[in-house]
Amino acid sequence: FAWVAASTPQGACRSKRGGQQQPCNPHVADGCMLGLFQRAHVPSEEACKEACARSERCVAIEVSTGEGFKCEMHFVEVTHIAPSSRAACWIKMATRPSAHSWP
Repeated sequence: FAWVAASTPQGACRSKRGGQQQPCNPHVADGCMLGLFQRAHVPSEEACKEACARSERCVAIEVSTGEGFKCEMHFVEVTHIAPSSRAACWIKMATRPSAHSWP
């Protein structure tokens, strides 16, 4: 996968629902479908990207360093950001196969 910054300057990922998004709750029926993101307990931005890449449902990540490192995996389309100097929103993009034709 390739990663594209949602915008510059960076900020927190937001969907068309806007406002503060709710985390995924796997302990409630359909909790992850109702929640728009899930926190991943990983140590770095690269590990956050790797966790999202392993998930078919993950479409973007938000990383922030406000009070320690935080990784959020987002499950709905990100339409805009909430400006923040402490957060970065990255959109997961599928890479296209090369045009090379195999014999």
